[in-house]
Amino acid sequence: MLALATSNRAYGQMVLSKILVDRPGADLRWMGGATWVAAWGLMLLLDGRIVLGNLALILVMAGALAGLWLSPVQSMTFSAAAVALFNFFFVNPRHTFAAMLQEDLLLLVTLLGVSTGISYLLARLRSLVTSERLHASEREQALLNERAAIDQAQVQHLRNTLLTAISHDYRTPLATMTGAASSLAAHAAKLPRDRVADLARTIVDEVGHLNRMTTNTLQLARLDSDTVCLDRQWESPEEILAQVIARARRSAPAHVVEARVPRNLPLLYCDAVLLVQLFDNLVENAIKYSPAGSKVLIEAVDRGQTLEVCVTDAGPGVPHAWKEKVFDVFQRIDSAQRSADASVGSVPRRGVGVGLAVCRAIVRVHGAGIRLYDAQPTGTVVEVLLPVQAQPLMPALADEVAA
Repeated sequence: MLALATSNRAYGQMVLSKILVDRPGADLRWMGGATWVAAWGLMLLLDGRIVLGNLALILVMAGALAGLWLSPVQSMTFSAAAVALFNFFFVNPRHTFAAMLQEDLLLLVTLLGVSTGISYLLARLRSLVTSERLHASEREQALLNERAAIDQAQVQHLRNTLLTAISHDYRTPLATMTGAASSLAAHAAKLPRDRVADLARTIVDEVGHLNRMTTNTLQLARLDSDTVCLDRQWESPEEILAQVIARARRSAPAHVVEARVPRNLPLLYCDAVLLVQLFDNLVENAIKYSPAGSKVLIEAVDRGQTLEVCVTDAGPGVPHAWKEKVFDVFQRIDSAQRSADASVGSVPRRGVGVGLAVCRAIVRVHGAGIRLYDAQPTGTVVEVLLPVQAQPLMPALADEVAA
């Protein structure tokens, strides 16, 4: 009951404040006049049928209602005039401004005090509500301005970060390719065959690096769209991981890429191209941070409702404060905390910072999960949990069921 009474009181205050603030305009003041006219009509109708005190209550009620639409001065003026007219028409001796009985005089004085007092209180309430609404509007506008400033700062930060990535991370491989191509163009006939092969390999590697950065950036923009459409099919996780492992072993012969992928894993209803890109990014990242000769492990485990795929590297690990931030776009661990991502010869090269952001976007659109934790004794494990849905009937089994 107490909660109901509190709710009703709050609702009444809300309605009253809405009336006080939303209806103060001169175009609605006629409602205050109409209230007084209706009250006087009711008092004339009930004259002689109810006692004088009850007629006075109608006048008080009319003053309170009319104060919702009239200004403070108008409301108090109408209330004082109404008391005088009430004395003239209803208090004996009638049609005079005298009061024959002391009780009637007390009634008129009380009526005048109550009516004008209510008018003043309503005016004060209207002022407070209006002031509070104005302050609330100002606070809301200030919050909107602050939010807009924060959004603008974030957009500017992303723009600056992207420009920095383009000016540095794209310019470095372009400069490397330009140098290698210039050497081939100017001295190809004089260079040893193995040096020519090294320069050609450098160009191929840098083109592949540029292609991966561009593909990740474009894929991230596509996956962040509200209208992204996936090409879902029933796919074998063994085949998806086999592509990734074979590519990693070709591109990183200095590392040991070990796979622990059992047979007969459940099929995944997924976009195979995106999952290949997901695990390509994770394995490439693991190789990038692992020293030459170390092992990168790719392991898949069937957990029933999910398929767990872990990629473990032998790198220096990720600081605790960065375990979530590394999945944000354009976020890269400071050079003071981590050495360069990769290198071309002796020139350090860092990634754009979209690879893991793309991984999280791919995981999100598949309804999967991804997390990062420390490996023992050193290194990092990136764990992907892919949902396993009810498996489709295989063709042979489907024929048996139909028969």
